[in-house]
Amino acid sequence: MTDMPRPRPPFLSREVSRHGRAIWYVRRYGKRIRLRSDFGTPEFDTEYQAALTSAPQSSKKGEPAAGTLGWHRVLPGHGRMAGPF
Repeated sequence: MTDMPRPRPPFLSREVSRHGRAIWYVRRYGKRIRLRSDFGTPEFDTEYQAALTSAPQSSKKGEPAAGTLGWHRVLPGHGRMAGPF
């Protein structure tokens, strides 16, 4: 009789790249952290534990994040058209 496969650790997901290579991610708090080491190695376990212990970074309330559509609210004169349109 063959051995049963071991269950994966929590929050660990596997994806296959377009090149056919397995890529492992830790998905937690809505974020995805890529693990670069090969699955099953001691380096992988170290990276996995580091990804689990990293706390989510909270954004500042009231200020739009850089690169979002809320940036126009902090510009002077927002809401008015700049030219003769």
